[in-house]
Amino acid sequence: MSLFGRIGIINIIVFALIVLVTVGFILLHKTEVETPEKVTEQLARKVLKEKSEILIEQLQQAFKEQNTKQVSSLIRDTSREGPAAIPFLMSSFKESNQPEFQMIIVKTMGTIPHQTTVEALKKLYSEYINEQSNSDVRKEMILALSRIDGRNNFETFVTYLKEEKHPPLRKVLCDCLVATGDIPKIDSVIKANQDNQSLIQDLTAVKNTLAKKETERDETVEIKQLDLSAPEGIDKLENILKSDRPLGLRLLALQKLEKANSAEAVKVLMAYLESFQGTNDNDKIVKLNVLVTLTRLRINEARLLVKKLLKNEDGEIRRQTVEFLGGFGDEASIPLLNQVVSNDLSSEVQQKARQSIQKIKERNK
Repeated sequence: MSLFGRIGIINIIVFALIVLVTVGFILLHKTEVETPEKVTEQLARKVLKEKSEILIEQLQQAFKEQNTKQVSSLIRDTSREGPAAIPFLMSSFKESNQPEFQMIIVKTMGTIPHQTTVEALKKLYSEYINEQSNSDVRKEMILALSRIDGRNNFETFVTYLKEEKHPPLRKVLCDCLVATGDIPKIDSVIKANQDNQSLIQDLTAVKNTLAKKETERDETVEIKQLDLSAPEGIDKLENILKSDRPLGLRLLALQKLEKANSAEAVKVLMAYLESFQGTNDNDKIVKLNVLVTLTRLRINEARLLVKKLLKNEDGEIRRQTVEFLGGFGDEASIPLLNQVVSNDLSSEVQQKARQSIQKIKERNK
């Protein structure tokens, strides 16, 4: 065979191989596209696109008609799509110029915990804050970020705090930093921003709050571990109960005393009621809870003390005292309650007294 004949055969073979490879690639590509997963994904995108177009049209009409109920319903329906709904919610936010509707949209975004949502909220915030924006809408954006992934947005909240001029929103951002930060992080930011006095002032307040929370956590552990078999344990709880410590710690001390249910614990509770002189809301809450605790313990001595409390100037204390008597269930309390029905200046307290009388009678049938 001549040289040219051999070359021709080789060219034919090479061409055939190229054709086979090309056909194989086309078939392989076609197979990949037509797998069930690919087909399902394509259909899902198509359905979501068609649904979004319909929803956008309906939402535009609802915006135009100022139909808050319809807007809320459409936005909720969209949120069921999860992260896939974020582009639609973003465009809806920009479509609406009503703060009321924008807040609905942002709140809904806050129910979709995903990184896509976080990035979308940051983008909206950065675009929105440059305008004459509504502070309530900005607040919802901040809270949504905090709910979804607050701990990983510490730096974001610091950045917003630097830029924000509105005092109530600065307070919201500080609360977010309390929830997401720690003292070393706050110290680091303070050190890096020595020229920003307003920022330092806010971050110092955040740091102090964090320090108080750490102290409360330590004291909570200490209260829970107190040995009440020793006199100093009861004394410690009494001091906390009478102190101006945070309400949560005082109520925890009260719970510990109730659990002890000893003569010493009851003596502490009775002494607290008899010597009560507090006037702030926390003091009143503690006093009312002490009454409730004595009701649960069914301490006879408490019934003698309530005679004084029924004449207290604070109507809320009188109401709680009346409920205490009803919970105690002693028929001997009925004359006292009848006096309340006849003489108390508060109609609410009178009504509670009637209910307590009925409760006592039913219990003693």
